[in-house]
Amino acid sequence: MHFDDFYSSNFDPQVWPEGLVNVRLVVLRDRQSGRIKLLHINIMHFKDNSSLILFINFTHAVGNLVFYRTFSKAWAEEMHAMETGELTAKTPFLFDCAVMQQSLPTEHIPLSSMKKVFLTQPNSEAEKLTCLQPHECHLLILEKMCQNDRCQHSLFRIRMEKFNEFSQKVNCFAPSGMHFSANNILVSLIAKIYAQAYKAVTATSELDHNR
Repeated sequence: MHFDDFYSSNFDPQVWPEGLVNVRLVVLRDRQSGRIKLLHINIMHFKDNSSLILFINFTHAVGNLVFYRTFSKAWAEEMHAMETGELTAKTPFLFDCAVMQQSLPTEHIPLSSMKKVFLTQPNSEAEKLTCLQPHECHLLILEKMCQNDRCQHSLFRIRMEKFNEFSQKVNCFAPSGMHFSANNILVSLIAKIYAQAYKAVTATSELDHNR
């Protein structure tokens, strides 16, 4: 396939070259090794060397959308520099494999049966969710939650001085050059509170059931 044909289609996924996307939307464990590859990179040349495609797929253990854009931009700048002979500014990356290894626990907790199924078997419904826009996904989750009779609205409130104190303590553990935003901290805090509350409610329900 020539790049001109690809370009004239406005990069329509329907005309993508065969073999470009070499992984599923939801990355599963490798059948032989049992491990999940954190990063997939596939480079494909167009006909007559008219151009090339860089296909990137990674998990959030590697990076987020900002990382993806930074990585893609750095790659494009390096390719442009090789073609024109111009020097390009080096893009600093904060994390590397060594930093990730330091954060990983040495012990391994066995997977639950539900998690094992999710990581080993394709799930068409989960893949549909990954194709949704963030606001569409949030609306769908809210709709499902509101259908639950036990669903209750919660109001989280924290004083500004308390939040600033908490933010300072959290950012003390951030690597040099990195700063957690207020949104990151609030989301993590609410998620932690919800997880603790859910665990407590589940434990109480199991205790009542055993009685």
